[in-house]
Amino acid sequence: MTIAVAHQPETQPNVKALTKTQDGTGVIDLDPWLEPYKGGYALYKHWKDIIDKAGGYEQFSRGYEKLGFRVGKDGITYREWAPNAKEAFLFGEF
Repeated sequence: MTIAVAHQPETQPNVKALTKTQDGTGVIDLDPWLEPYKGGYALYKHWKDIIDKAGGYEQFSRGYEKLGFRVGKDGITYREWAPNAKEAFLFGEF
């Protein structure tokens, strides 16, 4: 019987241990080139929380079923997803 034992990071001089952080930035210890993207995790968490409150990724990804032009029994409806918009305009010959 052969038993394989994984090497511990402290026995390998070129291997760093990943620092666990709540903000997701521990990976920067392993790859300093990621430093400019440090705020990306906070932005991801912000939008993930919004999407979760809206019903999760499944519900969020089904926006195509309601957005755009829709013909219904009450006429034509147009919906656009623009969460930070202050105004929206629709131009055309109707």
